[in-house]
Amino acid sequence: NAPVFDPLPEQKETATIVEQALQALPKEQREVVTKHLWGGLTFKEIAAIAGDSINTVAGRYRYALNNLQKKLAPLKDELVASQPTPAINVLPFSPTTEVLS
Repeated sequence: NAPVFDPLPEQKETATIVEQALQALPKEQREVVTKHLWGGLTFKEIAAIAGDSINTVAGRYRYALNNLQKKLAPLKDELVASQPTPAINVLPFSPTTEVLS
């Protein structure tokens, strides 16, 4: 399942677009992304829950972010520019300095 967003009223359109992109991901990738980004779990914790290795979980996360960025990249400037407040709670664009944990 995709995460339950609680966006501000002006973020509802963005949240809908992100939710649709998340739903298009394979289930395993979607679960890793939602548990890591919105659930705050580490890859180690996700691996323990899923019964997979940390490397498998990290790989799913990388593939998921790549897939999301490909799908959302054409809309990124529009989505970010349309937000009067930071949209960190709905946009899955990770900083380039993010370390896989």
